[in-house]
Amino acid sequence: PDNAWRFGLFCRAALEVLRVEGRPPDVLHLHDWHAAPAVRYGDGGAAGPAVLLTVHNLAYHGWTPRDQVAGLGEEWDAAVPPEAPGVDLLHTAIDRADLVNTVSPGFALEALLPAFGMGLDQALRARADRFIGILNGLDTDLWDPATDAVIAAPSSRVDRSGKAACRADLLTRLGMDSADAGPVLGMIGRLDPQKGFDLLAEAAPALIADGIRLVVQGSGPAGLVDGLRSLADARPDRVALIERFDREMARLIYAGTDGFLMPSRFEPCGTGQMISLRYGTPPIVHATGGLADTVVDEPDNPGVGSGFVFRDATAEALRGACAEFATRFRTGGPEWQGLLDRGMAVDFDWRTASAPAYVA
Repeated sequence: PDNAWRFGLFCRAALEVLRVEGRPPDVLHLHDWHAAPAVRYGDGGAAGPAVLLTVHNLAYHGWTPRDQVAGLGEEWDAAVPPEAPGVDLLHTAIDRADLVNTVSPGFALEALLPAFGMGLDQALRARADRFIGILNGLDTDLWDPATDAVIAAPSSRVDRSGKAACRADLLTRLGMDSADAGPVLGMIGRLDPQKGFDLLAEAAPALIADGIRLVVQGSGPAGLVDGLRSLADARPDRVALIERFDREMARLIYAGTDGFLMPSRFEPCGTGQMISLRYGTPPIVHATGGLADTVVDEPDNPGVGSGFVFRDATAEALRGACAEFATRFRTGGPEWQGLLDRGMAVDFDWRTASAPAYVA
């Protein structure tokens, strides 16, 4: 309930430091509604910095009721009429920023549609000449299976032999049979309808019947994974559900599973698929936003793809993509190794792709 005061103070403190220290910025780069209070700081005087707003998630607007607007700062209190019900911080920042972007070219197109714009599509269409998509990137020093101290054994594009040790370590930790050669799929994320955990829960009984095991980690409202929890309780040999935020376990899942699930209904970008590719774990994704921008479907592009892409946000479509994955995984051989090699070769490093695009 004190979001307006907390984030208003945060933005004012950050900008006051720059003012007092005599370091006026050329560009003010704001991220989502949490930094939007800064867009009115000094009420955007002509001498102020250019403002870039990066939108990571259109679903959260930072709505502030009128009786809390004063907490955002005097500029906001003066600008919002007393009779107004409140202010939509993200909407206002979109209107006032010099440039607006989101975190993938694909989502930049989707965000202009009512189905994905979360009530802001009209505002974004009004800024269409100043609204672009720049793909997110990875810190490839932080996410490097060759140097990752958490996982059981190092692995790299030139030597993937450590992958087997990582797989055995993960399954042993979870009480699963590490000698079972059948496919193991992982999923990590916030327990949010956006992320498609309910699609996985619906598809899970069929996936288990298809011989697939599941390792799922998530934090958030527990109701979304009731079905998975019941399966994990009944079949701990086939389903592991880890209901917590755990960075180290996430690394073990990226490195130790055979495939990585991202069945998101919408996904501005996501980095899970980038990490899984780097760790030699082909992603299975819904064709939306940044997922469609970063994963090439192997069934549609034999010998060129990097993962598996399904078109409809349904449990049936998810199962179909998992079946395609499982067939190729079980076949193995040069074609499977080629898929892993192509995935690990993709360069998502911030320094070579994303950062230069922001500079430009």
